[in-house]
Order: sequence, then C-alpha cells, then structure tokens
Amino acid sequence: MVHRFRTAAVLLTAVVVVSMLMVTCREKQPGEIRMGVIVPLTGAAADFGKWAHNGVDLAITDLGQQPPEKGRSYKAVYEDHQMDTKLGLSAFKKLVDVDKVDGVITAGSGVVLAIAPEADRTHVLQMNYAAVSPAIRKAGPYTFTLVNDGDIETDEIARLAYQTLGIKQMAIVYANASYGVGTKDAMTRSFSHIGGQVIDSIAFPENFADIRAQLTRLKSLNPPAVYFIATIKDSGRLLKQAGELGVKTQWLTYNAFESPEVINIAGDAAEDVIYTSSNLFDLPNPGGKAEQFLQTYIMKYGERPNLYAATAYDAVQLLALAHASSDGTGEGLQRYLASLKDYEGVSGVITFDEDGSVRKPVFLKVVRHGQFILYKPTGGNEKQ
Repeated sequence: MVHRFRTAAVLLTAVVVVSMLMVTCREKQPGEIRMGVIVPLTGAAADFGKWAHNGVDLAITDLGQQPPEKGRSYKAVYEDHQMDTKLGLSAFKKLVDVDKVDGVITAGSGVVLAIAPEADRTHVLQMNYAAVSPAIRKAGPYTFTLVNDGDIETDEIARLAYQTLGIKQMAIVYANASYGVGTKDAMTRSFSHIGGQVIDSIAFPENFADIRAQLTRLKSLNPPAVYFIATIKDSGRLLKQAGELGVKTQWLTYNAFESPEVINIAGDAAEDVIYTSSNLFDLPNPGGKAEQFLQTYIMKYGERPNLYAATAYDAVQLLALAHASSDGTGEGLQRYLASLKDYEGVSGVITFDEDGSVRKPVFLKVVRHGQFILYKPTGGNEKQ
C-alpha cells in the first residue's frame, strides 16, 4: 500500500513538473512579439499552409536581421485548422489564452468568420492573408484582409466572359463551404449585373472522392462557360472527372486555382482554364520590395512565390510595424492599421478601407501547355 502511495506521489510530481515546464516554455521573453498562425497545414488545402509557413518564416528571419528596436523579438506559433471552423476557433482561443499572442494570421473564409467575433471580444488582431468571402468585409474592426474579396475578382472575370468571350450564359459549380457560397453569390451578382445569366448553381462537398453526379447534371445543361470555386486538390479532381465525362465548356475560376498540384491531378483537363490573379510575381518587373522578396524567396525555397506567400509575409511585417508604431495594445494596433495608407508590401501597395479590406489590381491568367501564364485574348480561339 505504501509503495502504491509513493508511486502515485511520484507520478503526480512528474505531472506537475511537466505542466510547469510546458507553462514555462510558453512564457514570453521580455520584448517578444508572438504571432499566431492558424492555417491548414494538413488536408485538402495544405498548400495554403505551406505557402503561409514560407512567407511567415521569411518575414520572421528578415525582422531578426534588422537592428532590434526597444528590445523586440518575433516568434510565430503555428496551429493547423485543416479548414475546419471549430478547429480554427479552438486554435485561436488557445493562442490567445495560453500562448498570449499579439495577433493571428489566418486563412479559410469559414475560419476567419468564426474567429472574427472572438477577435473583437479579446481585441486581438486577425490578419486574413487568403480568404475571399465578401462577408469578411463586415466581420468586425479587428479583422484585416490582405487579398481582394470575391466581388472584386468576379467582376473582372465576368467582364472577360461577357465582353471579350461573348458568353451570355454560364453555370457555377462551387464547394459547399463559406468561401464557395460567398464567391458563388459574388459571381452571380457580377455576371447578372452586366447582362449575363447564371443558368444553374451546383454545390459539391469539400475533399470529395467523386462528384460525377453533379458533373452529369452540369453536362446536361451544356453551358458555354462554367465558373468553379474549389480548393487546389478539389479543382484538380473536378476537372479530371469532368474531362472523363466529356464535359465541354470554357472553365473559369479564381486565384486559389494556381498550383502545380492542379496540373498533376487534372493533366490535360486543366488546359485553357482562365482565372483571376493578383500575384505581382507574374509580371515582368514587380519592382521594389516585391522584386527583393521574389529573389530572396527563390534563393531560400527553390521556387517562385505566389500571392499567398507574399500576403503572409506582409501580415507579419504589418503586425511588427503596428507594434513599433503604437502603444502595443490591441486597441493601439487596430487604430494604427485602420489608418494605414499606401504601405509598400511585397504583395502590392496596401491601404485598408473602412472595412479593413484592400483593393489590389487584378489580371487574368490561363493554363497553356501545362503552364500558368498571363492571359492574352487570341481573337476567338478560346473554347466556347
């Protein structure tokens, strides 16, 4: 019996020691600025997490090479939300209550929208580097967005379809998730506003194995164009299965489409897909900070950056700048960013509007011979 009590006491002591060590590990060092990064590190949208990880780490490295100001140092704390709103909200609460972060960097429209009320309640800034749902515009004063929302991108591609390609009717195929529904509604507004007609909208589940039933329904409509909204892997599977079913149409989509993984999955079925982009690194001479970021990124990671690596980098730099330029409280950070004008980021010039959102130039790209290139009308050669 005595032996049992001693064993229990030893185990209890060990648990207490481990708990104390865990708390100690999480304690901030003097002057340390902690940034939570809540992104999909696994699952169907893991590429977004990888790009964010690269951009954040590069920004932390660059900040560390600058002369320390007021003894500040910077640390990123990562959490994997797998595009699940409950996981994202739980991660936010843990980062705020346990890790004592000074701000969070997020992606995924559903996750951003779920976190927004808690960001307002706790006065902890949320920097959205990738989510596009138009609903985020009204998410609250502590949510700032570094990418164009769906309305801006759909306006651009609606004009291309109606005015340049002469397409008067289209169908929409979309993921049954916040970003899918929000962008579907935006495309419907954009295309209808200029005189086009959306003849049907067809939803599918995220991370699907088979959506041939939905695609068979789509094929029966024989639409001249289809706008689709999906994650990278789902985009590849959608195009592949549509190709196998013999769906013939002009495929259109938005900036989350661009990834080599799409080509790996879809193969030739991705050919001629036209999509919107705001990625400065597609342009011949991005210039300034963007050019420097481009070269540094290639040197470190062996590949060209995309928009989301750049916006994640900018999110870190803006949080650091807000700390250096304010009293460091959540309210102070929010006031500083709300008043920010014409900041030169690596993702473009950033000015937050009254909703904490940005508007950046949009241009068009297309898949040709398995490559993502700038789109140039060819005088009617596009599939219609």
